[in-house]
Amino acid sequence: LQIYLDPVKLGLDPVCKAGTGIVVRESLDPAGMPMFTLAEVREGGAGQLAHLRRGDVIIGLDGALAEELSMAQVAAALDGAVGRPVLLRVRRDPRPGEIRSR
Repeated sequence: LQIYLDPVKLGLDPVCKAGTGIVVRESLDPAGMPMFTLAEVREGGAGQLAHLRRGDVIIGLDGALAEELSMAQVAAALDGAVGRPVLLRVRRDPRPGEIRSR
């Protein structure tokens, strides 16, 4: 799932300081690589308007693979310049028992 968080296109005030409205938690995947999971998607933020969900895993950010980024770099990109679009690639795992067709 690739999402372009552009506050203007999402109808948000470009001078609003709400940002993406995403809270990210860093952990390690089973291979010991950094993993960035959406811990919270705040109401009214660009993340909610782009239909991001708690539990989505960031796999790419502005063209870089998430595994190549530090938490500081992820935070800086998500909290960057007001009105600056952010390109997120996320993995959304289906719930146990669900099958997702393509």
